Amino acid sequence: MRRAAILFVLVAAACSNDKDPEDVPFKGWELGDTGGAQKKTDDTPPPDPDAGSTAWVPVPNTSKVTSTGRLSSCCSALRGAARSASDKGARQMNERAAQVCEAKLADVRAGKTTEAKALSEVRLSLLRDAPSACR
Repeated sequence: MRRAAILFVLVAAACSNDKDPEDVPFKGWELGDTGGAQKKTDDTPPPDPDAGSTAWVPVPNTSKVTSTGRLSSCCSALRGAARSASDKGARQMNERAAQVCEAKLADVRAGKTTEAKALSEVRLSLLRDAPSACR
């Protein structure tokens, strides 16, 4: 019963006798007499972004990356794994992955790729599990 009374009070408060606003200024779409939406033609164009604007605009991929710690340690771990590998196949695989890692390290330092993407590509060059430094 209490819930019904609260619901009735809320509905009565929402249904007031106030008229709906008709002449509210709004820029955008308007409904015409045809019932379809039409774009207003009297809108002013947006201001030119180069007209006196001194706001700083960032330019992507122009800064050199100096922090490549994870990738560098991965390359070191791959070189160490190549030196300590017992069979020739594992040694060659780790040496090749170390070469790929060094090339990707140069790309990251030049800003051509991200460190996460480079680590992913190094892991893909291995045929087995990567050292823990490369994860």
